[in-house]
Amino acid sequence: MGFPSQRARAHGKRRERGFTLLELLVAITLLGLITALLFGGLRFGTQVWEAGAKNVGESAEIRVVQAFIRREISQVYAGASPVKGAGIRTAFEGTPKSMTFAALLPAHLGLGGFYLIGIGADGDGGEKRLVITWRPIKLGIEEAPSEGEVGKAVLVERISDVTFSYYGPSEQGLLPHWQDRWEEAEVPPSLVRVDVEFFDDDRRSWPDLVVAPMIHAILGRG
Repeated sequence: MGFPSQRARAHGKRRERGFTLLELLVAITLLGLITALLFGGLRFGTQVWEAGAKNVGESAEIRVVQAFIRREISQVYAGASPVKGAGIRTAFEGTPKSMTFAALLPAHLGLGGFYLIGIGADGDGGEKRLVITWRPIKLGIEEAPSEGEVGKAVLVERISDVTFSYYGPSEQGLLPHWQDRWEEAEVPPSLVRVDVEFFDDDRRSWPDLVVAPMIHAILGRG
């Protein structure tokens, strides 16, 4: 059995002393690449998570707004007009871009009783907002609106447009159909559709919203 040569012994001693400078540089470079890859993956994952959380949050916001609108429209009061001297007609007026009706408000918005509620777009031109306004009223044939303070709140920010349509007969004897106005009618429409549009670069969506008002009273006869 032979003995290791002097060169082999010297090489072994250098290995025992540690890495060479070249080996150390290679190790540092590899470590840097691995760290960069890990950091890039972590940052990408964080961005995906944040985008997903934002989308979920915005979707939840839309659902809450739709539930609120559905609740208010379903509670439309179909009685006499809240406008003094207007005669007997429903407290519901609808146009393509807004609607006004009498209904109850949630406790955190109102102090009880009926309110004249308006829902429509706020803003001209480009970016708009879906807003709700409310004012306490006294329902009755010869009673005028109360002098209460008008409240206002934003339901949805940054919308492109909003459109309202109403289902019911436009005149006595005609078959019900969708129309873009509901004015001076004796009863509320059978159905109300609310369509909100967003800009093309907006990921939010507005699910179909069609609400059937629950008539509490028709012309005061119950």
